[in-house]
Amino acid sequence: MNPQASAYEVAFGSDLFHSDIPLEFQRRVFEVMNKAHWHTFSVGTKRIARLALLHFNFNWTKNIQVTVPVESGEYDWRIDILRGLPAKRKAVSIVPMLGPFDEDVDFTGIDIVGAAPETWGYKRPCDPEWIAMIRRKCLEQEIPFSGDTVVYSTEGDKAYAVRSV
Repeated sequence: MNPQASAYEVAFGSDLFHSDIPLEFQRRVFEVMNKAHWHTFSVGTKRIARLALLHFNFNWTKNIQVTVPVESGEYDWRIDILRGLPAKRKAVSIVPMLGPFDEDVDFTGIDIVGAAPETWGYKRPCDPEWIAMIRRKCLEQEIPFSGDTVVYSTEGDKAYAVRSV
């Protein structure tokens, strides 16, 4: 194992909690993360409901962060499930942001929230005000926020900065 502290994305571009991934494999991944306590591991999953069912099978050391994508307010139920997990570090990724959230969105119990529009391939529309509202909610709730409001035109590949947050 690498002796220098590093940050790692676990199953980046995949999902450790996909139904095709055996529980024994998931346990082995957690054992490695537990042993390498000097590293930070970010486990991202859209399958947060499945993780909620399986979470008692894993040792949640402080170096493991669970990140859940929440593309729009339609999926904000994932935040509630994340909040209930025993992970010591919890993050919400609103990337790409594909729709607005209700004004009463609740980020309490979350360690950091990130929001940004889609930036590659076909760039679906994102209103900069959606990101600004998430930033305001994070400030009100004293949650660290990381954001980007470079919005891309759907009329070609040119990017233009709409507003800085």
